[in-house]
Amino acid sequence: MTIHADLAERLRKAARNGTRLHLEPAHVKALLSPGIYGVISTLEAEELNALCDQDNQLDETSKLRARPDISSGRTGSGIVPTATTGRSVGSMVEQRAAEALASEEALRICRRKKRSTN
Repeated sequence: MTIHADLAERLRKAARNGTRLHLEPAHVKALLSPGIYGVISTLEAEELNALCDQDNQLDETSKLRARPDISSGRTGSGIVPTATTGRSVGSMVEQRAAEALASEEALRICRRKKRSTN
């Protein structure tokens, strides 16, 4: 049986039984192949874009709720407009992605430690 066929079989079995999918290193390597990982990355980007859209909707809602007597114009001296390009733009999305990756890695390390102590 090929690694992809075995992976598909394991995936179907986990879905059917409602159990976890257990992968061997060869399965992980197969998932990281450009054809498969490219699809996973695209799905992840769509999820991150959806989160970004939610953040933008929340920002718009909070702007609508802002008190009308507060001016949104610049005041004081030396006030510089906020940058719309550059490294900090979109940092919330990057931060969420980094936090998700860090959480996944921490869980993986914890699982590995539990297995080694048992």
